[in-house]
Amino acid sequence: MVLSVVSLWEVAIKSSLGRADFQVEAAALRLSLLGQGLRELPVRAEHALAVQHLPWIHRKPFDCLLMVQDQVEGLRLLSADRTRRPTDHLWKP
Repeated sequence: MVLSVVSLWEVAIKSSLGRADFQVEAAALRLSLLGQGLRELPVRAEHALAVQHLPWIHRKPFDCLLMVQDQVEGLRLLSADRTRRPTDHLWKP
């Protein structure tokens, strides 16, 4: 399993905004997940450039980048986000 830095970025931003639903320290979350054996997945230029081919299903930049990483890296995106459709990761560049 991998941990995308995109997820850490989103948590850090939402936490810095004082959101009640993000009362977690991004650095502590990262250390905990890496300690559980997850491999860190950075954002590469290939990921950023692939976003231009993604249909704008819901216009959430973090989700779009996660879906692109999923496709480019041949991964399967796991998410607790109930607003995402099960097929959001299925797209062809």
